[in-house]
Amino acid sequence: MNPRGRVTACLIMGIYVNEETNTMSLVIDANRVKQVLLADDWHEVMDDSFEIVGDQEGMSFREGDGMLHIPAAWAKWTERDSYNTRQMFSPLTALQAVSYGWTKIK
Repeated sequence: MNPRGRVTACLIMGIYVNEETNTMSLVIDANRVKQVLLADDWHEVMDDSFEIVGDQEGMSFREGDGMLHIPAAWAKWTERDSYNTRQMFSPLTALQAVSYGWTKIK
């Protein structure tokens, strides 16, 4: 238990755990995301391209004669290297952290 109260927080992504109700919520300010940490490394977000795509889009798979739709929340953004840009898509649960960028120390 947190000695200052019942809510503990991880500031980098805004993960809030309410120990009283045993629930957790995640707060990401999508307009401020500059980098995304996945299992392989940090990924640079181009401009303001980071978005969280809601359950309505999810994933669809062809199964026999029909389609199987699985609701899921996804993150998507554009990356740029020296020569190209590419669209990145990731399940929201695969994000280990997000960064709002560096701040210059005065």
